[in-house]
Amino acid sequence: MYKEYIVQTRGDVNEIKRHQQTYVISASSYEEAMEMGRQIFSEEFSIEKSEVESSPQPYSRKFRGILSIFFMMISIFLSYINWYTPDGFDPVVIAPDFRSIFIAIILYSAFVVRFKKLQNVIASFFDFCQIIVILLLFSGFINIILEYKEITVFGIDFGIDSYYVIIFMLLLSWLGMKSLSALSFIFIFLLASNNIFILSKAMGNILGPVYLISAFFGIIFYLTIEPIIFNYLPFYKSIFKHHRNKMEHNFDSLQSDAKVLTNSLTKKLRRKNK
Repeated sequence: MYKEYIVQTRGDVNEIKRHQQTYVISASSYEEAMEMGRQIFSEEFSIEKSEVESSPQPYSRKFRGILSIFFMMISIFLSYINWYTPDGFDPVVIAPDFRSIFIAIILYSAFVVRFKKLQNVIASFFDFCQIIVILLLFSGFINIILEYKEITVFGIDFGIDSYYVIIFMLLLSWLGMKSLSALSFIFIFLLASNNIFILSKAMGNILGPVYLISAFFGIIFYLTIEPIIFNYLPFYKSIFKHHRNKMEHNFDSLQSDAKVLTNSLTKKLRRKNK
């Protein structure tokens, strides 16, 4: 009987770099999963199988995967509703369309190429369904920030479509111009701020939070079953440890300053009483 294992593999891919890669593998035993992990890593990075470390562990993702799709589908369903503000006649539409799906595919493709790798994208029918749901969810997010604005500069009217700004941002990111890409991203959200405000009024105090919270939990449950996250756990742990130490240091400094201030005030009060 075959079981799913998540197999973490490590090996020296060159003289100065030690790489870690995580795979989801169906195998009949722990030992078979370990050997398959070594084999896949050695073929992917062209090193000897004997030089690869492999550590499998049982992997059960069905329940969390179903929860992920369930919560995402709630948000997707709400995105297909035409929303109206109390004082408006035109609907606020965030349903996925050709443009938003196109951008979502570009973003997901970048994630696949940079992190997930093509051979790890669709390992089962469940993965296929998950990708469709993710694309639909992020298409709704993208439609929230798509906005057309007209601005006047020196008496001349200019039309700015955030769709083209997003495409420009993605091109800059792929070309390695991350600073300009980040500035474009900020500009997009400044353009979209009015959209977000209108949508908040249209969706109201109940369905608006339901939309966001469902999307949040859907993404969180997805991340708990995404194998690539395991590759970056040491990085996240080091960042968390660094910030925790920094906060502890700041808190200790605050305590010391508070003690100095308290002692100073106490001495001044004693002097006045004398």
